Amino acid sequence: MTEQAAPDRATQFAALYAEARIADQLKFYTSHREESEKARDQAINAKWILSTLAAMAGAVGAALPDVRTPLAIAAAFLAAAATAMAAYQSLYAFPRLAKLYQDAELSLSALDAARKVMGPGLSQEQTRTLIERTERVFTQENGQWGQLIRHSTKPADHSVDQG
Repeated sequence: MTEQAAPDRATQFAALYAEARIADQLKFYTSHREESEKARDQAINAKWILSTLAAMAGAVGAALPDVRTPLAIAAAFLAAAATAMAAYQSLYAFPRLAKLYQDAELSLSALDAARKVMGPGLSQEQTRTLIERTERVFTQENGQWGQLIRHSTKPADHSVDQG
């Protein structure tokens, strides 16, 4: 292999890696962040609407004795639905998911910008460093999933005091 061939291979590999790995993962992180933010906003709006309707049903039921019972049932149902929506939002941890994807997206975008500033003529050492740092972003993102799972599944203390 000639001295000219090695830098050309490194350049080709860096271009392929940027296209196939970095760009693809950036699209993934961006779309999942947007999806998580949208789901968070929808859950917040649904909770607000259900809670508002429950309050309105309770207030109207208190003012109109003829429809008090049906509106009290409706208010209770709507309040329960708002609580279920809050539990659903807590279960899926949409804000945490959005933050996780955003952090990975920002880190990867910074590395991609640095790669573009360096230009197409990266040495083998620069290419290796870029790849190691990029893969570290993915490793950190995977580690955060473990923390998210551990945080969301803390076991409850179901022991009974025998003393």
